[in-house]
Amino acid sequence: MKTWLKLTAIYHDYRKAIAPLMPRSAIELDRHGLHDAIITSCSMTDGELKIVLDTTHALSKWRGGSVTLRFVGVKNRIRTRSLRGQWWLYSELHLTSSASFSLHVLLTNTDLQIDADDVNISVGDSRRDAATN
Repeated sequence: MKTWLKLTAIYHDYRKAIAPLMPRSAIELDRHGLHDAIITSCSMTDGELKIVLDTTHALSKWRGGSVTLRFVGVKNRIRTRSLRGQWWLYSELHLTSSASFSLHVLLTNTDLQIDADDVNISVGDSRRDAATN
């Protein structure tokens, strides 16, 4: 546990140092997180990755509804086929030379690296959103 606390402190210092170089929405996503949110749908077309998450039981500012993340200017290919139903466990924001930021996400059965220029965060009601999907 002592090592985890030390590494967490180092990451927070790193995030503080890189924050001025990142889009504000990426910093917001990293700060509030989506721990225990469940991916309900995921698609990628023309450099845009859309991930919809059920945040009913998430440990997050956005708990109790749904969150749609739209990553624009995605530079790497994301295999979306197996992401539905996976739980978002942990994520970290990093610098990359190919885009404005790189988001590394640990999911239930895999990990995900998203190199993108921006992310748009939309918060909604999961019951209403489920009816329209």
